[in-house]
Amino acid sequence: MVIKKILLSIIMSLLVGITGVAGQEQDFPLILRIDQNFWTWESDTGEFIQLTTHGQVSKPIVSPDGQYIAYTRPAQLTIDAIERVGMMSGILPNDIWVYDISTGDTTNIGQQPANASFFVEGVDNYALLRSYPTWSPDSRQIAWTNLLEPTGDFELVIHTLSSNQQESYPLNIPEQYGIPTPLVVSWDNGIAILTSQLDDAGELWQGVFVYESDGTLRWPIQVKEEQYLRQSFWVRDEYRSQMDDRTYFYVSTGAPDVAYLVDTQVEWSSPFEGELEQYHRFAPTGIIAHYLPSEDGFEADWLIDYPDGEEFLISDTDGQFELLLSPDGETAMLLNYGETGNGSMTLWNRGSLTPITTTGIDGMNIKGATWGPTQWRRSLSDDMRTTTPDLCDGLQPRLVVGEVGEVVTGLGSNNMRHRADTDGFIVGEIPEGGEFRVLTGPTCNDGLAWWYVNYGGVFGWTAEGQGDTYWLEPQ
Repeated sequence: MVIKKILLSIIMSLLVGITGVAGQEQDFPLILRIDQNFWTWESDTGEFIQLTTHGQVSKPIVSPDGQYIAYTRPAQLTIDAIERVGMMSGILPNDIWVYDISTGDTTNIGQQPANASFFVEGVDNYALLRSYPTWSPDSRQIAWTNLLEPTGDFELVIHTLSSNQQESYPLNIPEQYGIPTPLVVSWDNGIAILTSQLDDAGELWQGVFVYESDGTLRWPIQVKEEQYLRQSFWVRDEYRSQMDDRTYFYVSTGAPDVAYLVDTQVEWSSPFEGELEQYHRFAPTGIIAHYLPSEDGFEADWLIDYPDGEEFLISDTDGQFELLLSPDGETAMLLNYGETGNGSMTLWNRGSLTPITTTGIDGMNIKGATWGPTQWRRSLSDDMRTTTPDLCDGLQPRLVVGEVGEVVTGLGSNNMRHRADTDGFIVGEIPEGGEFRVLTGPTCNDGLAWWYVNYGGVFGWTAEGQGDTYWLEPQ
């Protein structure tokens, strides 16, 4: 195994917070945001080709199938207001656009209301401030949130591409902590909205509100953490994916070494353990980038792992680079956002660096890019998988995450609950002799050792036993 160090800085790319697994390899152009328009780089000719001309585009958010890019840009009334009164700061009224990669067509799917106004003398403000869009797992719909100026009302919007129709659903989310902004939304195992708010007692409540695609609230899931929740995206699990093929919501905090894994299928969250890995959806058997953050959170290493076992370490020095994996699963592109880098590009292949010349673009300044949809997953080290859990009120847990267990015969069936306590509502039951897959645990509550399991496609928490009596046993 060869390890080569390349002293380059790198930050974690969150351009694509979408999930799923591609069934076959596909091509996807490298798309860059240069001077407020989208460009592409032709690897064969080395040319940079401009794709859009209307300017002021936001970061590109690619659909899971790689066919479209969604983005925001200022509404025309915002552009007009800036011309009248000068530059403005903060989040301003904006529209949602879609770029069709195959045709080059751009479509405004989220326009302002017909009676909208913004900084017009003698007229009250009435406009929509929108979050970044997110794609449904099947790439057929786009979701975002609206914040109505000046009432502060929130709504969830679901747009269907095929019919060009959209539905809006009021969000009865309590008052936000700090200055209200459009709520960041992410779609996979439900539509998740990360939020911080004050409860009735004036205490800070942080967590994830999970909605169905029809705007129905599934439930809020609290993440009890003193640090502010910062960023979130969907991850698969290296071991669980073979058992339940679901995604989990990863939430980072202001502390670089503290994060949480939220199961939006049930009302559950737990501290994140393990390691984050990234791979390209179109090349799931290609290179894997292991994300290794530093203790201070401002630097990170990437360990690039090839299928043949060869590894290369890219070390962060000042947190000014971004890593993009190629859709063929063989190479990566490093974008330098440093003080003098301005988004300069370097093609990386097994430790070999090839600078990409940017001549021909006056004043080139890359501020965002995508090379197609990537996927995050969680992996566990061998020692984490084999660590023996502590005693739970005298009961030594015997089940193992990733293995099969069964209900002891002669003691009755075991209830499955939506959370790990006796007050959780029952989502199913496992009969005597019933076999299940252990997904995570144990956690001790109410004097019981609880495990999160999959029994015939039903997911929930079930108790292993109490005192010296076991209700469950490894197969």
